Amino acid sequence: MFELTSFEASTALPAFGLLLQCVAIFQCLRLIQLANRSNIVTWRVVLGVLLTSGLVQFAVIANWINISSNSIDIVAWMAVLSNAFALLITTAMRNTVVDLKTEKDVRHQLTKFDTRTGLPNRSSLMDELQTRLASEYSFGLAILSFNRFKQLYESVGETTGNNLLREMVERIKSMSNDAFISQVAANEFVLIFPWVDEAHTLAYCTNILKAQEPIYLVDGLSLYVDASIGVVSSPEHGNTASELLGRADVALERSKVALNRCHVYKPEFGSNALKRMQLVAELRQAIGEGGLSLMYQPIVEQHTQRIIGAEALVRWFKPDGTQVFPDQFIPLAEEERSVTDLTDWVLNQGLETLAVWQVEYPDLHLHVNLATADIQDRTCWSRIRAALERHNISPSTLVVEITEGAITEDPNTAIEVANEIADHGVGVAIDDFGTGFSSLQRLKVLPVEEIKIDRSFVMEMQNQKSDQAIVESTIHLAKNLNCRVTAEGVESIEVARLLESWGCEQLQGYYFGKPVSAEAFYALLREQRALERLHGDLPSEVKQDLSNRLRA
Repeated sequence: MFELTSFEASTALPAFGLLLQCVAIFQCLRLIQLANRSNIVTWRVVLGVLLTSGLVQFAVIANWINISSNSIDIVAWMAVLSNAFALLITTAMRNTVVDLKTEKDVRHQLTKFDTRTGLPNRSSLMDELQTRLASEYSFGLAILSFNRFKQLYESVGETTGNNLLREMVERIKSMSNDAFISQVAANEFVLIFPWVDEAHTLAYCTNILKAQEPIYLVDGLSLYVDASIGVVSSPEHGNTASELLGRADVALERSKVALNRCHVYKPEFGSNALKRMQLVAELRQAIGEGGLSLMYQPIVEQHTQRIIGAEALVRWFKPDGTQVFPDQFIPLAEEERSVTDLTDWVLNQGLETLAVWQVEYPDLHLHVNLATADIQDRTCWSRIRAALERHNISPSTLVVEITEGAITEDPNTAIEVANEIADHGVGVAIDDFGTGFSSLQRLKVLPVEEIKIDRSFVMEMQNQKSDQAIVESTIHLAKNLNCRVTAEGVESIEVARLLESWGCEQLQGYYFGKPVSAEAFYALLREQRALERLHGDLPSEVKQDLSNRLRA
């Protein structure tokens, strides 16, 4: 038997490494065979040929064979190396089979699993659903979507984004030992449960959502994500994969109305789904292609009757001239999680206009409304800062308006975001004050500089004693908290005088001006400037004339 260990010990050459050159060894053996048979070519000549040919290793082999065999039975040695060569070929073929199998496994991995998280992908999900549907066993299904993940992923970069994604998956897995989990998009996961009990499913999904609440610490960054879940069950909500996934998606969209909530599909969810989806698509197109416009409603200082600011109000007219009212499309944008895009558009459009106005009116303020999703978004200040810097606007001339409802959705996050905004010099106002809950409790911890009394209390105040009491007490409360007060919905001189008697500093409403275009608002500013130059401190009759012009 050919002893490879003996060979390695005698020659200090790796045996299996040399087998890769077996073809050349056979050429070497041919020379040895000739030398041994004819005695014409001596071993010295053989070795010389090998050395001058650069085959140093083969020269060592030939010499070792000669010493070991005393030049006897070269054919036997050829048989030994022939067997070794056969072994090499067999090993190579075996490795080729292994490589082919590995390649097949890799292809399977790529087509059936997500490359970033290793979870089964949509293809695997469809296979699993077909299997379960064929078994006729009931099961539950949920779609989990991380809200605004695309913006977060892009802001932190690919490496940190992928690390965050894997951390998110680990939290899902920690709460989902009984579920089949698949990843169907960067921010969407489908879970299949081996039960259909609705209460059990909702409790299970709520725990999954709670697991996402703690801050993620990834690559030195503190990151916050929130999620929504839509739930269906088979066969109650569908007998095919497409039916189940489609209805789970409808329930998911419904759940996005309230952050960190999950909803089970109900038939009424889908009654207006097609019309709603079409409107959503049109809204996104309008945001991206300039199909929206801004109107500006004057905010007037009480004791001077001067325009000191404007509230930016978005309007949407379709190409055919049809108007979609804000109370229709803004809630829709909030549900579809595209409201942050809408807010960014309003910010940039409004600040661009303000930059033009401030050339002549540097103290003019702009008020912009923030949605619930904005005040719950920990990147909110960075978005505002980018818009301010883009248009070279001082933070002190911007006021963001947030509602009480936006605060109560997630108070801790709202307070943190509001403080970050205020710390950088942007004013924070509570809009629609009095219509939300726990107002007093939140006011003492929020960085509020202005309270805007909701129009529902102001418009009928002249005839409603209860409204008068609410408005008067709100003004006194605001003053005690060192907050400025703006009354919305002022539509008569009588209401304006009542508000003045209680010390309300700012007024807004149709009595002073309807929302108008940027050009019309600029014309009002110039007319006001002309009257001031003509009359100095405006007398009451001139103030009244200006008010009449604003209302026109």
